Amino acid sequence: MNLRTSPLNARIGFYAICALIFACVIAFIGMKNELQYGIISHQGDFELHEKIMHKLSRKAIRVFTVDEIEKVDALIMPGGESTTLIKFFDRLSLWETVTARIQKGMPVFGTCAGMILLAKRITNTNQRSMGLLDIDVERNGYGRQVDSFEAKITGDLFNGKPMNGMFIRAPRIIRVGPNVEVLARFNGDPVLIRSGSILCAAFHPELAGDTRIHSLFVKMVEEKMG
Repeated sequence: MNLRTSPLNARIGFYAICALIFACVIAFIGMKNELQYGIISHQGDFELHEKIMHKLSRKAIRVFTVDEIEKVDALIMPGGESTTLIKFFDRLSLWETVTARIQKGMPVFGTCAGMILLAKRITNTNQRSMGLLDIDVERNGYGRQVDSFEAKITGDLFNGKPMNGMFIRAPRIIRVGPNVEVLARFNGDPVLIRSGSILCAAFHPELAGDTRIHSLFVKMVEEKMG
């Protein structure tokens, strides 16, 4: 038996291995790009969140119903009016579905009102929340609509290049639990936080058109999905 391999056969084998590796890489990239990011779209700046996700070449779809939420891999809960969101959630029976999916580990990114719904406690009202994130928040903690403002947000995430944060009737985070990581602050207040698969911002990152926080969320999702 001739155990020697000819140079030609060796080259063929090498190219075959390279082709297989290339195919696996392409399949892996395709799998990541096929992850579905659902954006709660009953109100708020869902269109701007969608635009940023498309900038990042990720599949983002607007979700309204239980069936649609059940089909996505991750969820974005935009800002808006938290009491109005609760009414939509109740009317469409979304509260239990969204809560259960996040409890089971579905990644979620909440901004402004979305963060209020995820918080453990709202200190200045008896409004209910999902209690999934160990923080206490104060509704309209930076003032009413007329007090809205733009400010520079700093944190290690931004690598020395602060982000413009839009605070519109923004909630103030007044307590963070021991398992909550503070990623950015404004005037000493936590304004961007993470706990496990939950990412939240007290402000509106989508209004600045800056992709860095959404990129962090994409990284969280893709790391979780393996």
